Amino acid sequence: MELHSFDWAEKHGFQRVYFKSESAELYEKNGRYTVFYDETKPPAHSKFSILHEFFHYESNHDLNAGEKKYRTL
Repeated sequence: MELHSFDWAEKHGFQRVYFKSESAELYEKNGRYTVFYDETKPPAHSKFSILHEFFHYESNHDLNAGEKKYRTL
């Protein structure tokens, strides 16, 4: 699993409009997972948001279920 900020994502070609969450999101592409997070939030907020997304990963949540909150890159 990789961890990158929204700022890093923008610098690598992903616009913020890709992110539905204002805090953090889990993405999957070809079996590889990345959590993107908003680096401008307070550290405690960012830690909670990152751990929240990690919980989705560890719980084997179906990333394609529902209205596709988690979109693949």
